[in-house]
Amino acid sequence: MLLRVGSKSLSVRAILAAAAVLLLVGFASAFDIMKLREIDAAAVSDYPDIAQMKEETLLLYYYDENESAEFGDFAGIVYDYAGEFVSQYKTYDGGGAPEFGRLRALLTGLESVDWGLPLSGSIVKHAADSFSEFVNDAADREAGSAERDESTRIRILRYGRAATYYEAAGNDAEAALVSGKQAELERAYNEDMTRAGELADEGRAFFDSALGAGNSLFGAQAYADLMRAGADYRAAMALYLRHGEGEMAGEAGQGNAAAAEFAGKLAGGAMAFAALFAILVFAVAIRIARLAMAWWGDEYDEGLGDEMI
Repeated sequence: MLLRVGSKSLSVRAILAAAAVLLLVGFASAFDIMKLREIDAAAVSDYPDIAQMKEETLLLYYYDENESAEFGDFAGIVYDYAGEFVSQYKTYDGGGAPEFGRLRALLTGLESVDWGLPLSGSIVKHAADSFSEFVNDAADREAGSAERDESTRIRILRYGRAATYYEAAGNDAEAALVSGKQAELERAYNEDMTRAGELADEGRAFFDSALGAGNSLFGAQAYADLMRAGADYRAAMALYLRHGEGEMAGEAGQGNAAAAEFAGKLAGGAMAFAALFAILVFAVAIRIARLAMAWWGDEYDEGLGDEMI
């Protein structure tokens, strides 16, 4: 539902938000203008609209010595808006994610009333311009970081945050664009994480099978199972690394290392067994050869004796 106030179309929600702001300020309370002077507009020098709205509000007060309840309400919201802006900018400037909900509500409180004060229209415009510029800047930074971050989970979070910011700034086209990127990235991430989990489970099953009671320590099946386990662990690790999931990739890497270690021991044991078997065969062959030579020697002597007789 929309209502007309002056030249603006406002939703009932916006009017209720504005009413809440006005209740917080207090309709009949006189505003201490000194509080507005304490706002550090220089801290947000990238957004000169904040300094301008502060100066124009002070000018409005000193020019008229305006101590009316209406001016008190108006100046109170200006003060709260500027203070909240500075606070959120400090969060943003420190690399954090600002929250624009209260700032949006305060701006609505300024926009939803026809104040009828000199300069009030200019002051409200400064507030609206500063809000739009700040929120778009924050959205641009989140969207840019989402393109570069190595962690897919963080990229999804940043795209979502950028979409929320763009929507708050009324930039619907950019909001739709980054929302689409977020949805596509989230779909690919969920598919890969599901597959990586399945591979890790399969690797663990093959590893357990190789070491199980049903497998001979030197059996060919055990070695084959260990090879399959290593292959599954490596495939899972590759998927985890693709999305910047270092901890899960490390766990898959440990599984692969364990499979390779036991496969090496299995192969070493098999080689030792084969060498031992070869030695035994060689020893038996020598023994048989000696027996054969002894037998041949006996036969030769016996034959020679027969000829001499």
